[in-house]
Amino acid sequence: PRRQEPAETQRAPGALPEGGYSVGVDSGTYVERLVVPSHVRVIGSGADVTAIDANNLGSVVTLDAVTDAEVSGFTLRNASAAGAGVEVRNSASGITIARNIIRNNASDAVRLSGSSSGVVVFNTIVNNAGSGVYITEAGTWVEVKNSILDGNTYGLRRSATASLLRNDYNLVRNTVNYSNVTAGAHNLTGDPLFAAGDRYYLTASSPAIDAADPLAGVPAGGGVRADLGYKELTASP
Repeated sequence: PRRQEPAETQRAPGALPEGGYSVGVDSGTYVERLVVPSHVRVIGSGADVTAIDANNLGSVVTLDAVTDAEVSGFTLRNASAAGAGVEVRNSASGITIARNIIRNNASDAVRLSGSSSGVVVFNTIVNNAGSGVYITEAGTWVEVKNSILDGNTYGLRRSATASLLRNDYNLVRNTVNYSNVTAGAHNLTGDPLFAAGDRYYLTASSPAIDAADPLAGVPAGGGVRADLGYKELTASP
């Protein structure tokens, strides 16, 4: 059985122990890079208050040849041009990337390669110099749902050799929304209407309100359906 570990209150650990852990990370900005091993869930205190900043020195988060791992509840920013906000590689599988703001990275926000696979759900992916989500190399696949991809060079991009980029119930507004990817039937295109300033939660007039998959769970305090992106507009803290 998995063990629930006490929250980390001082720093986001650069390398975590392997083997069935949930690691909570307190609010704060952590200037470092995070390597996540197998069977570990790394959970921030919320993307509004917990950030990991790579300081342009590589990828913010790396999942390399691991299985059954999750990263959620963070702002992930300032990866270098050679890195990514989240780098998933070398046959990593069972990867979940959820409820994050992934922004202002000098390359891709999320990149999967080397026959890796995972899901990218309820994220707000904005202002990245590369792709919001990019997959490359044979056997690599990902599912992207219930997310907002705005202000990236590419929204969803698949190399010619990659297997599948499944996507639906997303809101996209990028220089190029789809590259070698077929848009999901329920995807929307347009301005997400974020709050003013450098904030990425939704305003009441946003088209992302109540636009998630009808089968997705609605956070406490939410509406009839879940909203797209990292945070429900009226959800309880």
